[in-house]
Amino acid sequence: MSYSDKKSRSLRLNNDVNERLEEVCKAFGVNANSYILNAVGKAVMADYLSISVQAKSDDTFKTLSLMLAEVNNISGNQEISKE
Repeated sequence: MSYSDKKSRSLRLNNDVNERLEEVCKAFGVNANSYILNAVGKAVMADYLSISVQAKSDDTFKTLSLMLAEVNNISGNQEISKE
């Protein structure tokens, strides 16, 4: 991925969060930018997976509902035919 393919974002941290960030980065031996990118990446992927699973679940439920409605229609028509 080239630099031009990336989007810039800026953020402001409270002093206490920034101090903790610096301590954590020092302990892990990474810079703040790398740590933040990693943390954002993890959060986005987890949330994306969550909404993706929900969307697939909604689609599955809709398909199942349509199938059950069709089965119900067929069953209703067969009962009418028997009479």
